[in-house]
Amino acid sequence: MNSYRVFALPHLLALGRDGDARAAAREFIVRTLKLNNANSTEYLVAGTLTSLETLVKAKPDTAGRVQAMKEYLTNAAAKNSPDPSTGDRRTADVQLMNVTAGSLTWGATIAGFQNGRDHVSVQWYYRDPGKVAWTGLPTPSGSYTELPPDGSLGPEGYGRHDYFLARSGQCLHDGSYRVEIYINGKLAGTKDSDFTPGSLQGHRWLDVGVAACAPQDWTPTANALTGFENGYVSPGKDAGVLVFSFQDAAFGGSSDPHVNSSKYLALTMGAFAKQFPSPPKFEQTPSGQSFITLDGANTQFFSYPGGLVEVGAGVRKDDGSVLVGIVYGPRSSFDTPASVSSVLYSSLDLAL
Repeated sequence: MNSYRVFALPHLLALGRDGDARAAAREFIVRTLKLNNANSTEYLVAGTLTSLETLVKAKPDTAGRVQAMKEYLTNAAAKNSPDPSTGDRRTADVQLMNVTAGSLTWGATIAGFQNGRDHVSVQWYYRDPGKVAWTGLPTPSGSYTELPPDGSLGPEGYGRHDYFLARSGQCLHDGSYRVEIYINGKLAGTKDSDFTPGSLQGHRWLDVGVAACAPQDWTPTANALTGFENGYVSPGKDAGVLVFSFQDAAFGGSSDPHVNSSKYLALTMGAFAKQFPSPPKFEQTPSGQSFITLDGANTQFFSYPGGLVEVGAGVRKDDGSVLVGIVYGPRSSFDTPASVSSVLYSSLDLAL
């Protein structure tokens, strides 16, 4: 059978030739698994899912058969087998879906889920504002046998923070996003969300281990110091995103990560006050204390005449270094979660 026959999958399904479509899909999986590369498998599967979504857009009556094909493809990739078995059926009640300019996060309650036994495939999709068919996003998608517990959703809560900017170097665009959660070969849950971050450019500062998005007309900060500070500032110098890495923080510091992050947050805001339009003063500590996915997270707001600063700090799990991320700008740029400074702050993430 010709390996290119996989590209005929949508055509075969549209003609009702489900047996031929399944045979083509199986050959595709066999050849894909021979690559022995999980990333390549995810990219190839995402491309095939995209073509299937295009078919559903053109012929809605094929939705049921297309869904069955998607379940086969994702299960085969998750289990590394062209003839995958199915297991207990699970239902993922997706209660949380958070799209930022740099990452995608989901959380769900999954009754009876068993880490290490159940097989999970998480597939992310994007649809542009013109509402063209959904396109698979391979970068944040993947297959897992373990899901991190999410205590905020109760004892049966699970979820994932899936990187996009950190892996691709690109920011997510305006449009709609969808997550599909497959467990043991069956669709367990799905959720859609719209997101409008505007036109942003991705930056990965590997020397400090942080990634962030910024408007395309912003330029590198003049204060960059390899391995310690990096960032971008607006043309008028009234706004910016700055990141700092204290790589020796693990030596002689507290064993409490929150103590270390608090210490270096205060040090940064004091020692580098001249990098802001005016020296900022502490304003408040928000109720939610989270920064990227770091331990001991500490977030605070500072202010100066006409402007606001949002700063977060946390400790890396791998080496104990402290990362500090700062976004500042006119107070109006923080008005809502969709305002530019709020979008930039939420884009801060680890650079992988």
